[in-house]
Amino acid sequence: MERFSIRVMVVDDETNFRKLLVRELERRGHQTWSAGDGAEALELLHRGTVDVILLDLKMPGLGGIDVMRRLQERPQPPEVIVMTGYASVQTAIEAVKLGAYDYVTKPCKIEKLDLLD
Repeated sequence: MERFSIRVMVVDDETNFRKLLVRELERRGHQTWSAGDGAEALELLHRGTVDVILLDLKMPGLGGIDVMRRLQERPQPPEVIVMTGYASVQTAIEAVKLGAYDYVTKPCKIEKLDLLD
């Protein structure tokens, strides 16, 4: 199966986890950007377009749900895959209502993200 490059932004305040995801996504041939918090992610989005955002929910400052609300203001928001170590039915419902494509709990296996392929 031929793979194609997807522009992916990884947004997570856990540096080691973020770097691991970026490394694995690049190894799979995707273009990546990374941000340590929601404000940095929104700033990066002003500079370019991404296809998918892997977005942590719980981050200092601007959290994932707030980022998703701001993304809805964009004419063509990227797909969002929510990642969280604090899964709850309430956050899952809210994320889906705000347009999340998927909702995964951390730590997640990198194979779970093969849906990008």
